[in-house]
Amino acid sequence: MSKIKVTVSKVSEKTSNGNYITTLKTEGTKVNILGTEVIGNGLTYFVALKGAPKVGAQDEIDLSKFDIVEREYTPEPDAETGEVAPTMMLKWLYPSRG
Repeated sequence: MSKIKVTVSKVSEKTSNGNYITTLKTEGTKVNILGTEVIGNGLTYFVALKGAPKVGAQDEIDLSKFDIVEREYTPEPDAETGEVAPTMMLKWLYPSRG
């Protein structure tokens, strides 16, 4: 994989492990469909960092230096309605072991 641009879209409060769960978003791809330009949502990655970056900070990362692990996540039911959101697969970045 190559280098990609990411933007910090969200940072959690400090976790019990002393990390900040950081949400990174990539830019969506532009596609022309029947004369109309459409922009995709891009990809979302999650990483646990020791420091809290600022929301909106941008960087370029080399994905070949990370293991990308997909982990299942089911949000808690809505407190008022009891409605349960669908389970999602989240892509977590871990420094490469190989």
